[in-house]
Amino acid sequence: GGATAALAVPAVLAVRTFRRLDAVPLPPPPPRRRSLPPAGSVARAPMERLAANEESLRRLLGVLVRSNSVAPDDLTEIDDAARAAASALDAVVEDVVALESAARGSAAAKTHLSAAIVDAGERLGTGVDQFEELVAAAARLAATAEGNRSLAMLDQRRAELIATSDKLESWAQSWRELGQIEQRYRP
Repeated sequence: GGATAALAVPAVLAVRTFRRLDAVPLPPPPPRRRSLPPAGSVARAPMERLAANEESLRRLLGVLVRSNSVAPDDLTEIDDAARAAASALDAVVEDVVALESAARGSAAAKTHLSAAIVDAGERLGTGVDQFEELVAAAARLAATAEGNRSLAMLDQRRAELIATSDKLESWAQSWRELGQIEQRYRP
């Protein structure tokens, strides 16, 4: 009887601890380690900004998970939208680096590619600006959740975060669709 009690008590405690820990939502996984474009590339500065913003968003989402101010499903959708946007930006970076490499390799190509490289760099900057809007919305909600604000303000910030996430997701989807169209019509 004593041996049974000695084995049963730790098992009961372990099950109770498991249930308690299972009820706590997991924080979002960290963003993948980003390799930056070469120094001197027009894509370098936007991608450095993106890497810093990805880390900030990961930390803010962790705060929001712990504060229970946003439903776990909404946080998952926000994280998915951020990852989709980062993936779309990565595709643009690949094109920019390829164009820059081609321009360095040929003086004739450089005259034709210069404008395209500048335009692609501006698109990258716009995409990172969109990502920064998501980070700012998450920061405003985290600040509201941690402060002594009204429920109406919390609801407003939550709605703002979700709307910003939807906007970023739409932006990323449009870039994916443009990429698919371009792939279809490339020789």
